[in-house]
Amino acid sequence: ASSGVTAIMDALNVVFGVKEDRRPFWRVRLTAIVLTTGLAGFVIMSLALVLYGPTIGRWIADLMGFDVVFTWIWNVLQWPVIATLMLIVVAAIYHICPDRRHKRWRWVTPGSVFAVLMWLLVSLGFKAYVDNFGDYNKVYGSIAGVIVLMLWFYWSGMVLLLGGEINAEIEKAAAEGKAAAGEARRTKQAA
Repeated sequence: ASSGVTAIMDALNVVFGVKEDRRPFWRVRLTAIVLTTGLAGFVIMSLALVLYGPTIGRWIADLMGFDVVFTWIWNVLQWPVIATLMLIVVAAIYHICPDRRHKRWRWVTPGSVFAVLMWLLVSLGFKAYVDNFGDYNKVYGSIAGVIVLMLWFYWSGMVLLLGGEINAEIEKAAAEGKAAAGEARRTKQAA
């Protein structure tokens, strides 16, 4: 799994137009292992909320003696919680993975918002598949679940890279705009 995160790191280096030259191999691998562990926790928690959120809400309501209002509030609030968790994860990935020299921490970027929204759509599609086509196990056996999970990983990675590309293009355009504004200022001062 950490090799997959290393591949994401390499791909984000390409997206941001940087080379992996400041971090030694062992640090890249250690970063990938730490990110893999953290991402696994966030993904498991997010997937549990997406797939079993209503069931968890009913279980908490029954355990604590809450009424139907709690279950309804839980079902509504689980989505902002999932989106916030994923925004934190994606912001961390976009901050840590590329080997950029001058990087600022940003909680929310256009690319991370795109990635999280698309990830939620992919996850809902995954949920719809699991809910409606669960009988594939009868035909294909347990391999069907693995194939669906790998497809979900593929689409999640694609969405993550597209969000990184959006951020990289915005940063590039902003840098070009600053350079053009500085040049115009110098030209105006010289005249």
